[in-house]
Amino acid sequence: MILSHNQILILTSVMCEIESKCWIWKKTINANGYGTLNNVYYKNKRAHRISYEVFVGPIKEKMQINHICKNRSCVNPEHLEQLTHAENGSRNKAKHYNSFKTHCIRGHEYNEENTVFTIRKIGHDGWALRSCKACRKITSKQYRDGLSPKRPGLEERFMTKVKKQDSGCWEWQASTFNGYGKFRYKGEMRLAHRISYKVFKQDFDESLVIDHMCCNRLCVNPDHLQAITREENSRIGNKNKIEGRKENL
Repeated sequence: MILSHNQILILTSVMCEIESKCWIWKKTINANGYGTLNNVYYKNKRAHRISYEVFVGPIKEKMQINHICKNRSCVNPEHLEQLTHAENGSRNKAKHYNSFKTHCIRGHEYNEENTVFTIRKIGHDGWALRSCKACRKITSKQYRDGLSPKRPGLEERFMTKVKKQDSGCWEWQASTFNGYGKFRYKGEMRLAHRISYKVFKQDFDESLVIDHMCCNRLCVNPDHLQAITREENSRIGNKNKIEGRKENL
């Protein structure tokens, strides 16, 4: 099989995850977490749409490309599908990352006997909120005993938003910004990989940059992170760009 120039361009710009089979985009990630490509052929076009076009076929007018894997930085054509705007919106609402969780934050299983659904409605839109019966009983008893409900610790709360991959990466499953995970820390939304380094490894000067040695922005594994200066980070970034260009030649 002879690959086209654009197919080779996509394949040399990704990192393949063994477990998830996602093709993680290694180049520019926009503010919404999608890979983008900017060259003589494409002007800041989303990489997953390019991948679908070159490996699968043309995208119909007004159709959107949905990530079946729910990983916005993935460009594996087998993980992509064409949907209308309405289909894509309803599917993403129904398949929020929390809906994939099998256990609550205290470790109780979400099964038929231990799950309570509460219907919330705004206007014509409605959705079901899931809660744990066992946790409700614990909270009620604590209130009856005059105790405040025990909130999960920082590390426990952090790890519920992480999925460990075979590559060793801890991929962030919650909200993102510019391809990086976001986590609420001391009342503020912070970059998750910086909080991971601070909590699991050591504190650091806020002027330092936390670099991903694995080149995966979604990764929050502290063993894949290093604290470096902005100048060192720029040198590493320039080196990676040069090596990427050499691979494309």
